[in-house]
Amino acid sequence: MTFRRFAVVVLAFSLPAAACSGGTTEPAAPATSEGPPETLAFADPTLPPAGRAGGSLVLGAGPLTSFDPARANVDSPTSLALLDLLFDGLTALDDANEPIAALADEWTTTDNTSWTFVLADAEFADGEPVEATDVQYSLERLIALPNRPVGAPLAVIDSITAGDGEVTIDLTRPFAGLPSLLAAPAFGILPDGSNGEISSGPFEVADETDEVVSLRRTDRFSGNIDGIDVLRYADEDEAFEAYLAGEVDWAVVPAGRSEELTGELGRVHRTPLDATVFYGLNVAHPDLRNIALRQAIVLAIDSESIVAEQFADVGSVLWGIVPPGVPGARTDACDFRCGLAAADATGFLAEVEASGDLPTIGIDYLVDDRVELDLARAIAADLDAIGLETELRPGTLDELGERILAGEHMLFRYGWIGRYSSSESWLGDAFASDGTDNVTAVNSDVVDAALDDAREATRPTDAMTAYADAETAVLDEYAVVPLLALDRVVAVNVRVHDYTQRANGTFDAASVWLD
Repeated sequence: MTFRRFAVVVLAFSLPAAACSGGTTEPAAPATSEGPPETLAFADPTLPPAGRAGGSLVLGAGPLTSFDPARANVDSPTSLALLDLLFDGLTALDDANEPIAALADEWTTTDNTSWTFVLADAEFADGEPVEATDVQYSLERLIALPNRPVGAPLAVIDSITAGDGEVTIDLTRPFAGLPSLLAAPAFGILPDGSNGEISSGPFEVADETDEVVSLRRTDRFSGNIDGIDVLRYADEDEAFEAYLAGEVDWAVVPAGRSEELTGELGRVHRTPLDATVFYGLNVAHPDLRNIALRQAIVLAIDSESIVAEQFADVGSVLWGIVPPGVPGARTDACDFRCGLAAADATGFLAEVEASGDLPTIGIDYLVDDRVELDLARAIAADLDAIGLETELRPGTLDELGERILAGEHMLFRYGWIGRYSSSESWLGDAFASDGTDNVTAVNSDVVDAALDDAREATRPTDAMTAYADAETAVLDEYAVVPLLALDRVVAVNVRVHDYTQRANGTFDAASVWLD
């Protein structure tokens, strides 16, 4: 099997570490990933009753690779935020994460397998109309990208046909979530034959240098601000330093640095991010086929303590597979299937030991990474505590990939970034028996049937119920140890008002106004 998103599955991102300085430092505010986005006010200026037009919002950003959806770093929330400003898709998402019209006015489907999108009367930034051939070009070029994760979710598309003012998309299987998928920032529409230089969204690139990218509003923007200046820095720490110095209005707050913010500097916005960290178990490995052994491993790992000690200011404990912020996410999905239960773990281990010798559990992790090593050691300590021998097995990205392709991986750090706001993005490719990134080797008729029900559902509530059934069925396999739901934490200057942040890292520029 070829894993289309291998680097994302194994690494997902460099794990952020909580602040460590010999003692426990309380972050500026408690991390949370439950409920609505949290806005923590360090200052409480008197707000005018209405927005004020004009001015430019100044963002501080780390490295930016490209503004072309085909080349941008879609694993970076900051890059996604900029793509969202520059390009509109066929659809968008409302505040409830339900698909609404964007470049398509309306859409219809036949059994969730054939979809027709009627295009709105819209123009690109250069004044040319958005045509069906532009949509076809934009999506097909992403599908055709070799070894790039951005196009992987579009693999469900069988063909795209450009008609007169409409586009028909035929799928290889039913998929009710297609309109939500097409709202993802990476799937914005470009003019036929272009490479991202002409925008279809609320802003366009007016000027670009090595130091700053200036965006100006287009006719598609209905908000208050005139433009956005993106100042480029070597990394997020340098961008945050610029925020502290008053040089930018907005910056990501690096792990462990929330306490540096004081009252006059602005507000911190913390929202659940579409990114999670698990430890995965290869259920097809000869030493892990016994489900009682997998139950012992999962229930021996104290995820709450690990998160509290290593990741307290970057996220919260994950109690399932679908993270907070995604429609249908459940805070109690694990129930009895994960979380520390040492007595139960010991009982399952005794059951395994009664039928033969206990294997040594190999723990795979990325070499030369202190955070990865600390996490692997914590996992090993929990397993050692119930009597399981472990072996730490560091490896480079290539070496870890070779282990996975050979089926030799056992217990491994497993990160995931959702490409769009749907449970499908977390359950489909990762756990369907034919999933393109099923590195845990789960092969369950129950999981597959529940996913099929969700994809064929005509009502969102039915789809959510079916996805919940699929999530429960995966957890019943004891193939994952849910650990961490990451948060997106940004600082916003007090002169910026009505800033609203979304789970994928984007924000609502139309609502923003400036002093």
